[in-house]
Amino acid sequence: ERELPPAVGMEAHRALIAQSVAESAAIEAQVRVGRTPRLPRGLRGEVGAVRWEAAVRQQMRLATETREEAAAAVTSMVNHLNRLSQQTHWLVGTAEGEAAVEEVVRYTVFASEVASLPAQRAWAQLWRERPGGGGAGVWEEQRLAEQLWLSAWEQWRAARR
Repeated sequence: ERELPPAVGMEAHRALIAQSVAESAAIEAQVRVGRTPRLPRGLRGEVGAVRWEAAVRQQMRLATETREEAAAAVTSMVNHLNRLSQQTHWLVGTAEGEAAVEEVVRYTVFASEVASLPAQRAWAQLWRERPGGGGAGVWEEQRLAEQLWLSAWEQWRAARR
């Protein structure tokens, strides 16, 4: 058992998301310019594992889930926000992005009736049905599911204005 500082509320989830999105952006930027992907110094080391463990433990406690259920929920949450940051220009560094993160976290932890519920449900379906192989039909279904998910986020953004 790793000794972790006590987590408060959903801070562990937020910290893990911030680090994960920063890591993904850094790696994506390096790949775009033809470099070998490598994490910047500030993102290397055991910090990620510690944040991951803290988020899973908080998920277990707050959502009363088993370790397996909590790990699956945290994995989906992180992938949801990483994909959203890759597919949109507004997730990082905006008030809209902060609101989206809060809604994803609240939905993950408490299954709350958040304003972005259609996007949360679209993500759940997209994540559940991600292809492990298959032909062109499977990839086309995935592409359509992703369009529905992104459209749900755009509708959420339009309703906020």
